[in-house]
Amino acid sequence: MLSRRFTDSTTVWRLASGDGSFDLLHVHEGRSAQTAALRNLLSGTPFLVTRRIPQAPSAGALRCYRRASRVVSVSDAIAEGLRKLDGSLRLLTVHDCVPALHADPGAAEEFRGGARWVIGQVGELHDAHKGQLLTLEVARQLIRTHPGVSFRLLGQGRDEALLRQEAATLANVEFSGWIDNVANVYAAMDVLVYPSRYEGLGSAILEAMSFGVPVVAAAVGGIPEIVTDGVNGLLFEAGNTSQFGDRLRSLLDDEPLRLRLGAGAREQAARYSAAAMARDYRAIYEEIAGEES
Repeated sequence: MLSRRFTDSTTVWRLASGDGSFDLLHVHEGRSAQTAALRNLLSGTPFLVTRRIPQAPSAGALRCYRRASRVVSVSDAIAEGLRKLDGSLRLLTVHDCVPALHADPGAAEEFRGGARWVIGQVGELHDAHKGQLLTLEVARQLIRTHPGVSFRLLGQGRDEALLRQEAATLANVEFSGWIDNVANVYAAMDVLVYPSRYEGLGSAILEAMSFGVPVVAAAVGGIPEIVTDGVNGLLFEAGNTSQFGDRLRSLLDDEPLRLRLGAGAREQAARYSAAAMARDYRAIYEEIAGEES
């Protein structure tokens, strides 16, 4: 039997077996991984770590990972990076799931504001990660050729002032800030752009896909694991604004292509259900439990 309780970034699973019970800790980076490794050292309690970022872990974090029963990455790209650092790690991949999001059609229509096309970017306003300056450059390219386009940048972050300054002369760019129900935004979009300079997976891509929104995204990190070029979106070389602009224009100018990729996006998102992710993790928990019994 399996039950759970939560403590901050740690999930504690209690598995009951015929000869007693024990705790399995599921942690997510940071101090929780250190705590789990220390408990494992003192009491032998097994644990697994989920890693979400592609950057190399610190030496201390890597030592914690070596004590883990499993290290679960949210993309194969992250797992491969860890494998290169230490081939002894017991690595698995479990992709993120798509949460259940529900849009208000009226709010979505209000967000569109009469624009012919709404191009959205969702994420922290941090160009070194999410590449918003690339989006602004593409907006500058399209301002004359596609006057009906409205770029909407959602989120907050350290680069907001810089980005607003860069967009000051761009009448086709709006900063929408933090929006509580992002589903209304996805429902209003024609295309999601995701020009990240690095990325573990890109969960917002899956969220937008669940609304049938095709994506134009940089081929970095785990993004190509969920975006198949020409099937549910279009990929471009990271940092290449010319290619980025060409891919976006091809969607705006070809409605049948946009609709076909949107349908493919919806089908792709359906593969990443919460139930599927739960089954994957439960199988890992039970495998570890079997090793410890």
